[in-house]
Amino acid sequence: TSLAANLIAPPCVTRSGNLPAASRLQPNNSSTVPSSWHTRKIGLKRARSAVTPESDCQPVSFLGRLQDIKSIRCHSTLYAGKMVKSTYSIYGHFRSSTVLLTGASGYVGGLVLEALLRKTDVARIYVLLRPKRGDDIYSRLHRMLDDSAIMHLLRGNEVLRKVEPIAGDMRSPDLGISTGDRRRLQQEVDTVIHCAADIRLEAGIQDLVTCNYEGTRQLLKFCCSFSQLASFVHVSSAYTNMNAPVGSLVKEAFYPLMYGDQPVDDYELVQELMSVPAHTASSRAEGLMKAWNFPNSYTLSKHLAEYMVADYHKHCKLPIAIVRPTLISSVARDPFRGYTG
Repeated sequence: TSLAANLIAPPCVTRSGNLPAASRLQPNNSSTVPSSWHTRKIGLKRARSAVTPESDCQPVSFLGRLQDIKSIRCHSTLYAGKMVKSTYSIYGHFRSSTVLLTGASGYVGGLVLEALLRKTDVARIYVLLRPKRGDDIYSRLHRMLDDSAIMHLLRGNEVLRKVEPIAGDMRSPDLGISTGDRRRLQQEVDTVIHCAADIRLEAGIQDLVTCNYEGTRQLLKFCCSFSQLASFVHVSSAYTNMNAPVGSLVKEAFYPLMYGDQPVDDYELVQELMSVPAHTASSRAEGLMKAWNFPNSYTLSKHLAEYMVADYHKHCKLPIAIVRPTLISSVARDPFRGYTG
């Protein structure tokens, strides 16, 4: 439940100093970086100057330390044993808010959906659902709300009417969302909570980057057109920096991958992996994981996605927060003690 509370916290981005020394992770064999890798593309045509290990970065100040949704209050907040002034309230933020939630059919997304309905006065929640053969989005939503164990505290409650499905797919161009639904989301949504991900640790690299990187990029590109976006929460993973040396202190910062003394352009790397046959992409990814010390292709895909998300905050001024949950296990308390999905 505390995880669900953290995921609906506000975005808070601060500027920090230089990257820690642990960020200077380089492959064992240095190589020349193609000049095309100095240009990044995130849906808008722009050029990005190369970032060196000594350059400033923009680490996200995560709100993962919030232990309970009730600890946030307006005007005064008990935080880390001290009373501090605050003008933010989670309840206030979601009062009459319209939310777009991805990954609602999954474990974390389902808990977030339940917490929003039970603990806030949200006006509407749009959930992105993929139609399946012989199973439309309304049938899937019905099972999520009426048959799921985690919804037992809300069974028969009128708040369930606040949930509305949107047909879409993180793996499809433009997320597979119809023109009419896109227009409605652009006009109404003020908060996006992105929980959807392919969490298979050893899946093919093309499958993983299609969902975890390209799907996230398409969602961010879409959000650039929202008329009243106040918060975009990206659910990442604490294991995105497992390539750091054993014993490293992984800070709330971004650690760019390096080719020799040059930073890797995540967009160009993903495009390279997607432009070749699957077996070639897998071999290429295996070499990169070995060089950069990633244990599996999932962590590599989530690492690349994080850096792309940070780029959207920096260049498109989107109000973004990134949360990095650790190993996720059963629910400790409400709504269903011991629930594991």
